[in-house]
Amino acid sequence: GNLKQVYELWKNYIHDYSKTGQIDPKYWIYNESKIINGVDLVSQEEFNPSLYSFNINTQILYIKEIEKFKYKIHTIFYWISEDNSLNIMAEADYMAIKDGNDFKLSNFLFHSTKNWKVKKVGNITYHHFPEYKFNYKKAYSANKRIERLSQLFDLPNKKINYYIFKDCNQSEEYRGFSYLPTKYLVKSCGFYNTDNDFLYTNSFEGENYAHEIMHIINEKYNNSHYIILSGLAIYNNQKRVHLGYSFFELFNKFNDYLTKHNPSNIDLIKGIKFHNSIQTYYLMGAIIVDILLDSGGLDLLKKSMQETKTDEELLNFLYKNTDIKQENINLIIKSKVKELSSKNFKFKINL
Repeated sequence: GNLKQVYELWKNYIHDYSKTGQIDPKYWIYNESKIINGVDLVSQEEFNPSLYSFNINTQILYIKEIEKFKYKIHTIFYWISEDNSLNIMAEADYMAIKDGNDFKLSNFLFHSTKNWKVKKVGNITYHHFPEYKFNYKKAYSANKRIERLSQLFDLPNKKINYYIFKDCNQSEEYRGFSYLPTKYLVKSCGFYNTDNDFLYTNSFEGENYAHEIMHIINEKYNNSHYIILSGLAIYNNQKRVHLGYSFFELFNKFNDYLTKHNPSNIDLIKGIKFHNSIQTYYLMGAIIVDILLDSGGLDLLKKSMQETKTDEELLNFLYKNTDIKQENINLIIKSKVKELSSKNFKFKINL
């Protein structure tokens, strides 16, 4: 019957992927395979590389009929370690929908948000849960941000689908990730799907989440060193740029640590761990961005984003085009952190 058909659909889909490493759109509802690049959102999100690319086991835990001819497939991705313990990488949900005589897969996101409110403001189509109090002022600001980024970085006219969930758990579950190892650990979260220009965040961050909007540049500069893209994501004066902290709060914490401990060999790219949860590479990225802007303005920053992918390429580029030398890295980092933590600091580009 239907359950067997749904089971076979999923089994064949995953089996084909394991053989080819490619998503086959023939298993998916036609309109999703036409409008969604790469069609399978779970394969594109939360994990880099893709969840499917890890050499781990997949098992359906259950198939449940949601409504007539619509089934939810609940799947576990896991591996067994040498001591026979179970390690769960993720649990993911997909829909299977009757299409003619067959069943086809559909992304869980479109099922979970089908009764949501949709508002088009400029280049952004917002999707939000029904009780959310939508803020048009923030939505207009987000469009202005996209316009500025497009001008600064010579981007084509971007159109974004922007989803606002109640909280991080709803964001994961409604997108089909019913379990991730980070579940219940974070209050502020966002994800930008570069393949399809889908932005996900929560009501805490709202309509103008600069950190994620910044990722619209990633597609054009996909060969840029990750640390520059990370630095740009926090290089703005919003109240929260990383884990609920503002740019100045982050750099004040970093400056306090350096003043107190005075470390002697800070790595320009890896930085130094100074806080339990703050990811240092964002701050090192912002330092490098500011040095590049100091040395050659926006043109030099863009040049670095086109010419540096590896650590070695980035370091050589900085040695050649800025005042950074191997012997003065420590001094420069410390003086930059002090400068960026100052209330008088002015951002050199308006992101």
